[in-house]
Amino acid sequence: MKKNICCYTFRYQSITFEVALYEENKNFIQNSEIFQKSSKTEWKKHKNLDKKLVHMLNNKVDYALKYDDLIEKSQIMTPQYIKEGLEWLIN
Repeated sequence: MKKNICCYTFRYQSITFEVALYEENKNFIQNSEIFQKSSKTEWKKHKNLDKKLVHMLNNKVDYALKYDDLIEKSQIMTPQYIKEGLEWLIN
């Protein structure tokens, strides 16, 4: 039985998958026209967020459809915690 546990921290304390994806691909997202900006910098109780991240958080379904295509084309990277989790399961 595997007993290893991993914990990850990000600037935004990894509140969702979108935050992890944003952190892993910040340069691409900031320079891409695919990702739109929100007019706000807050999401729920979280403040001072990047406007593109807020838009991602507020439009999860729309972006989920984009992620698949972008990951398949290797334009964005899968968050590291998912890669490591899959490797852990396989091994």
